[in-house]
Amino acid sequence: MAIWKDKMLRNVATPEIVQAARRFFRRSPALMFRNGDSTKPATMIPISVVVSAPHGISECLIPPDFLAAADGLSLELIFADAGENYVDQSRPGLTHLNLKGAGIFELIQAGLQCARNEWIFVVEDHGQPLPGLLDTYRAAIAAHPEADLLFGGIENMTSVSPWSYACFFYNKLDYWPAARLAPKSPSLANLMVRRAAILPSELSQVGGFQFGTYPRLLVAGRLLYCPEAVVDHVRWFTRRTALTTSFHGARSVTAAAKASRGGRAAPQRLLRDALIATYGFTYLPWRLMRSLHGTPQGSWLMGLRVVAIGLARAAGTLWAHVAGAGNSAVKISADLAPK
Repeated sequence: MAIWKDKMLRNVATPEIVQAARRFFRRSPALMFRNGDSTKPATMIPISVVVSAPHGISECLIPPDFLAAADGLSLELIFADAGENYVDQSRPGLTHLNLKGAGIFELIQAGLQCARNEWIFVVEDHGQPLPGLLDTYRAAIAAHPEADLLFGGIENMTSVSPWSYACFFYNKLDYWPAARLAPKSPSLANLMVRRAAILPSELSQVGGFQFGTYPRLLVAGRLLYCPEAVVDHVRWFTRRTALTTSFHGARSVTAAAKASRGGRAAPQRLLRDALIATYGFTYLPWRLMRSLHGTPQGSWLMGLRVVAIGLARAAGTLWAHVAGAGNSAVKISADLAPK
């Protein structure tokens, strides 16, 4: 497989792209923490929880024990709400932000700016933290004070339609505990970040965390993977919504990344994105099916669904370089809105 990768690089890339792609393929797995590894008692480290809620607070899956524990001291909840029918539900320990019509990057930025504690847990409205998540993160922080960015496992316990599974595997396979893989980079669906590790310039810019803090800490290697801190990723897809959201999601993210870099090194970025897009519908499906071999999901039909998702994402990525983000954010919101 290494020979295949090198041939692909030589065929499509400049020396700069070859170097960047080799770094991408050769990244080392993140250091892993399990509850039994710690010899230190988990202290009650104060945590702020930032929940992005593009469809309103009523659609969030934060469990009742989080709501009960939110006292503003040991646990603070912040809902960044972009819904149409905002009714303030703020109380001591819970901040409900009114950000009607805001995009996902704006929601996360506003939540991070509002957070008061040193450690911030970031989760999406369709992510349901499972029991023990905060305790695991607290134990990991106590055991590894050098880490600045922690991330956990992601389950697919609720969204079990074939296309929901295909989207989950395409985007989240590395974090699925059953796959027993070693992720090399965090998922934004379940992570904990040290507030002091976010630069003021990153905190003041929309997308600054995703395209500034995140890659900077990734390169520095100050990561810790906590597979026992798990979120159930509840997201149902049909064939149509799987393919359209894959296209528009890739288009939105690529356009936002280009904007955050001010258009610098556009040809190199285009080649890099084209290489990663190709990886998404060639090598990635093969790797995924190898990981799923012998499981109920390891069918050739699942492989074809994953290839189709990879092609849709590749089209969205390349179209972003041609026409920008367009109305992709609106399309995603419409497709994922509660019916």
